[in-house]
Amino acid sequence: MIDVRLGAPAALGWAALAGVLPQPGALGPTAAVCGGVGVAALGSCALVARRWRSTLASVSLALLVVALLAAIAALQAPARTPERLVALADRSATVEVTGRVVGVPTADRVALAVTEVRARGVPVVSGANVPMLVLGLEAERLPGADDRVLLTGRLGVADPGGSVAFLLRPAGDIEVVSRAYGVHAVAATLRESFARTSHGLTGDGGDLLPGLTIGDTSHVDEGLDAAMKASSLAHLTAVSGANCAVLVALILAIGAFLRGPRILVSSLAIVVLAGFVVLVTPDPSVVRAAVMAVLALVAQAVGRPVRGLPLVSLAVVILLIIDPWLARSYAFALSVLATAGLVVLTRPLVALLARVMPEPLALALAVPVAAQAAVQPLLLSLDPGIAVLGVPANVLADPAAPLATVLGLMACLLGPVWPFGAGVAAAAAWAPASWIALVARGAAALPSMRLETDGSLLAIVVCVVATALAGVAILLPSRRRSRLVTTLVLAGLLLPLGAVAVGGTLGRRATLPPDWQIAQCDVGQGDAVLLRSAERVALVDTGDDATLLRSCLDLLAIQRLDLLVLTHFDADHVGAAASLTGRVQSLLVGPSGGPVDERLVSTLRRGGATVIDARPKESLDLGDLSLEVLWPPEKTEAGNGASVALRVEPRVGCAGSCLSAVLLGDLDETAQRRLLGRGLGVGPVDVVKVSHHGSRDQSPELYRSLGARVALIGVGAGNTYGHPVPATVRLLERTGARVVRSDRDGTVALTGTADGRISLWQSGARPASAGAPRLDDEPNPVGAAWLSEGRKWRARRARPPPRRPRSSSCRGTESGPRE
Repeated sequence: MIDVRLGAPAALGWAALAGVLPQPGALGPTAAVCGGVGVAALGSCALVARRWRSTLASVSLALLVVALLAAIAALQAPARTPERLVALADRSATVEVTGRVVGVPTADRVALAVTEVRARGVPVVSGANVPMLVLGLEAERLPGADDRVLLTGRLGVADPGGSVAFLLRPAGDIEVVSRAYGVHAVAATLRESFARTSHGLTGDGGDLLPGLTIGDTSHVDEGLDAAMKASSLAHLTAVSGANCAVLVALILAIGAFLRGPRILVSSLAIVVLAGFVVLVTPDPSVVRAAVMAVLALVAQAVGRPVRGLPLVSLAVVILLIIDPWLARSYAFALSVLATAGLVVLTRPLVALLARVMPEPLALALAVPVAAQAAVQPLLLSLDPGIAVLGVPANVLADPAAPLATVLGLMACLLGPVWPFGAGVAAAAAWAPASWIALVARGAAALPSMRLETDGSLLAIVVCVVATALAGVAILLPSRRRSRLVTTLVLAGLLLPLGAVAVGGTLGRRATLPPDWQIAQCDVGQGDAVLLRSAERVALVDTGDDATLLRSCLDLLAIQRLDLLVLTHFDADHVGAAASLTGRVQSLLVGPSGGPVDERLVSTLRRGGATVIDARPKESLDLGDLSLEVLWPPEKTEAGNGASVALRVEPRVGCAGSCLSAVLLGDLDETAQRRLLGRGLGVGPVDVVKVSHHGSRDQSPELYRSLGARVALIGVGAGNTYGHPVPATVRLLERTGARVVRSDRDGTVALTGTADGRISLWQSGARPASAGAPRLDDEPNPVGAAWLSEGRKWRARRARPPPRRPRSSSCRGTESGPRE
C-alpha cells in the first residue's frame, strides 16, 4: 500500500507555489487565505464525525503547507528583486556587479549570487544575495565555482518566478576578486586536478567523464549533448541524483563489510555526501538526492522504517522551504518525478515483468520504464516528441554509469596526492563513459526513433491520463477485475493515438516525392534549406531548434550531409548546427564574428567536417549541380551583410529537370544592391530563398532580376518580428513568384519535372500549441532587446507535428516553362 499522507500535501504545496510565484504580489494573500482556512479546518476536526476527521486533517495539512511555502517566498521576494535594481533593469542600465559564482560556469552561462551592484559608481544594492545570470560572456579563462568576481554589463529582468531574478549582458571581461576558500578551495583544487588528469582522454568518453564525475560539462560538445538528449540519456551528461545513491550505497557496503556501528557508518556517509555536494556544486537533482539520502540515513540510524514516497515528499517540502524558487525548476521537477516513479512503480513492475523474463532483466527494464513514465508528461512541455528508443538506450547505458562515477571519483581524489594512480583510475573510467556516449550516438543516429505529438496542453493531459492509468494497472492486484478494466481503457486510449501518430509519419513519407530536389524545413523562425542531386545532399543553415531540424531530416530520410553551409552566425541560422556534429563531410562558412562562432566551427571540424571559407566565385559540386558563392566579398565584417549567398545551377545534361536557385541568407538591401551591381550572375532562376525571412529590407531590382517562380520564406508562426512583411510578399508576387512560407506550408519539397514545371509538396502548417505552463529552470531572455546584439534570442517552445501533407503543382504564369 502506498502511503500518500504526506505526498498529497507536498504535491499541492509545490503546484500552488509554482503557479503563484510569477505574481509576487499574490504570495502574501495566498499565505494568509490558505493559512486561515487550514487552521480553521484543523480546529474543526473535533466537531465532525470520526470517519471524516482523517480527511479533514489531510486537507488542513495541505493548506498549511501551501501557506508556509507562500509565506516564506513572500518574505524572500523583496531581497531577490530590489525595486531600485528593477528600475535599472527596465531601462537596460549599465551596472557594475560583484558576486559569487554559483555552480560550474560555462562559456555562455555564469550564475552569480550578487552581493553588490553599482551604477555610475554609486552603490545601488549592498549586502544582498540577488540571483543573476550572465549570458554571452567571452572570456579566455572562466572563473571557478565559488570565486568572487567583478564585471560590468547591461542589466535586464528575467522571467518572473524563475530561478534567477536578473540577466546581465557583459560589456567586458570578468575579473576574479578572490578565489574560493575553505572547503570550496579544496573542492576547486580537486576539480582542477581532475581536469588535468582527464585532459589526455580522447573521444566522447573523455569529454563525457568530467560531467559524469563532477558535473563539468564544458567539454561536452553540442553534438554529443544533442545525441544524449535525443536518446533520453541526458541525465548521464552531468552529475545527477543517482550519483549520490551510488556513493551512499558504497559507503554503507564498506561499513557493513567492516561491521562498523550503524550510527558511525551513517554519520560518515552524511559527511561524505556533504563533501560530494560541495565538489560537484549544488545542482537541484543532486541536492534533492542528498536531502533524501540524509533523511533515509537518519531514519535508519534511529531504527525507523524508510518508505520511498514519504521520503520524497518530505525532501520536496524541506527543499522548497529552503529555496521556494525550486518549484519552477525543470531539473528539480524531473528529478523528483523520476524518483517518485522509481519508488512507486519499480517493485510492482519487476513482479509483473518477471513472469515472462528473468528477474535481473526485469529489473533492468523496470527502472527506466518507471522513471520515463513518471517524467514523460513534463517532457512533452519541453519537446513534443517521445523518444521511442529511450528505454532500450537506458537499459544499455545505465549500468555503465555507476562504474564510471566511482572510478572517476577515485581519479578525482587521487589527483593531488598520486597523479599516476589518478591517471590509471581515469583511464579505467573512460571505458564505461565511452560506452554511454556510443549508445547515445548510435540511438540518435537511428531514423524514426521519435513519436511526434502536437505538444499541446491536450496532448500533455492525455499523457498524464495514460500515465495514471498505467500506474493504476501496475499497482492493482492481478486478480482484480478493476485491473483488467483499467488495462482495457488504457489500450483503448493509446492504440488509436499511436496509430494516428505512426500513420501520420508514414503517410507524410509515402506522399513525399522520391525525386525532390529542394526542400525547406519548418524550423520555426529560422532558415534551413536542403539541396539534393545524385544522392548528394547539402543543407544551407540549420535554424536554432535541433528538435525541429531532426524531425525534418528524419522525414526526408537524410542521415548524412555532404555539405553544410552556414551563411552567417545568427542563432536562427546556426543554433542547431552543433547537433549535426559527426554527420557533415564539408562545411562552408562565412566571416566569423568572434570566439563563440569559432567554437562552433571547431566543434563541427572535430566531428570530421572539412572547413571551407566562402570566397566569391568559388564553385562547389553537388551531384549534377554547381554551387557558386556570390557573396560576401573578402574582408567583409561578420553580420547579416556578410551572409553567404549561393547560386545553384544545373550542369549540362540536367538542365531540363534540375532546378536552379539563389539563396540569399540574411542580406540587407544595401548588400543586395551591391550584389546586383557587381554582376555576379544573379540572372533568372527557378527558386529564390528570400532574404531575412521576408523582412522589409529588400531590393526590388534584385528580385525582378531573379524572376523566380517559387520564393521560399523560412518564418515562424506568430513571430514577434512581423515577418514576412506584406510589402515583401506583394513584391515577390509581382515578380511572378509563388510565395511558400514555412509558417503556413510547413516543410516543403520542390521537384523539377521534364516539361519544365515545378511540383510542390507541402507537409502542412503546424497547428497552434497551447502548451503547458512554463517552468523556469533556464531563464528565458526573450523580450530583453538588450541581449540581441549579433544574435536573435527566442523562446524554444514545443511545436506540434504537421497536419496531413498535400501535394500540388505550381502552374500557369507562376510556374510554367521559362520562355
